[in-house]
Amino acid sequence: MNYFNDEEKIIYHFQCVDKREVHLVDKTRDVISVFEAIYNADNWKKWINNSAKENPPPDFFSNEYGLMMEVMRVDDHAHYDENGVLVNPVNRRESILQKEIRQKILSHNPNADLTETDIYINALSGLPSNEDHNYRFYSDSFARVLKKHIKHIPLYRKNHPNKKLIFFVFDESTGYVTVDDENLVKRGPKALESFTAEPLWYFLDSKFINVFKNCDIDYFIWYTPYKIFHGTTMQPPKVCIYDLKNHLFDNIVTYPENLIISAEA
Repeated sequence: MNYFNDEEKIIYHFQCVDKREVHLVDKTRDVISVFEAIYNADNWKKWINNSAKENPPPDFFSNEYGLMMEVMRVDDHAHYDENGVLVNPVNRRESILQKEIRQKILSHNPNADLTETDIYINALSGLPSNEDHNYRFYSDSFARVLKKHIKHIPLYRKNHPNKKLIFFVFDESTGYVTVDDENLVKRGPKALESFTAEPLWYFLDSKFINVFKNCDIDYFIWYTPYKIFHGTTMQPPKVCIYDLKNHLFDNIVTYPENLIISAEA
């Protein structure tokens, strides 16, 4: 959603999560303090928004808490097309609709000031389910975005040598499940179609964990508000927080990629 191009809005959205949906993967005193330093609105006032392009990275830092944080977005739509161009049909459609809506408003009220107006759109690409979003797009996007920021860790550390580093990943992907029918994966689920599946617990998935587990990051916050499994009480947490310097990674799962499908038709 283009609304989240502003990192501050991502944090505000994060602060609205029910604490019961937060999983402290490493429930240490430091992890609890890091979570509260960001989640609590009054504590957040002690951070500096440094995300403007002309500012030296990372996006946020707090002298009060001795922390710095880089915020990034991941989804399961973006992918390289046949020409090697990175495309995101959903974002493209959303941008078109936002422009049309703003033009329509201005046609009725030419003096309307829309500079501070947010327009929420849940755009549809019009593509079949598995062409719109799939596990390969998702895992490739995650690795691409994370590795881009991992390359800059020495720069973050140079700019704030006495602060601990947080990677905050805003993961906009849907939930994924494993099935026992490879043909279902290839064609994608259809509306109202029933099938048997097991939830894929993203926070245990080796495909993702291996991207960041050995990096020079102190804390990793994984915010996934849209991973919802309909028809079951088994729901993943919306937030997972790791203390990467002390986490053992002894329960990683390798899922069969040919049997992974989106839980959303």
